[in-house]
Amino acid sequence: MYGGFTKIGDDTKIDALVYIAHNVRIGRHCEIAGGVAIGGSRTIGDEVWVGLNATVSSALTVGSRAFIGLGSVVIRAVPEGQRVFGNPAEIRPPREKRT
Repeated sequence: MYGGFTKIGDDTKIDALVYIAHNVRIGRHCEIAGGVAIGGSRTIGDEVWVGLNATVSSALTVGSRAFIGLGSVVIRAVPEGQRVFGNPAEIRPPREKRT
């Protein structure tokens, strides 16, 4: 729906020069770095991290606790708890801890 209200959840931090379009729902405790562009009619869950200069296309869902790497271009839904990187953004497994 074009022109719908945008809602931003409690304790969400939004840095400078971020564009958030119409009818966007951003959950609680998210962190959105500078230069991010979020297209319209988007739903972003709770505790999502969006890296510097990332672009999130319109009419998609980003699940809670997802991580979007810097400069990534998200053109498909991001499942809950997943990490995505690149252009177009792809799911990558977490790195193994070094001992």
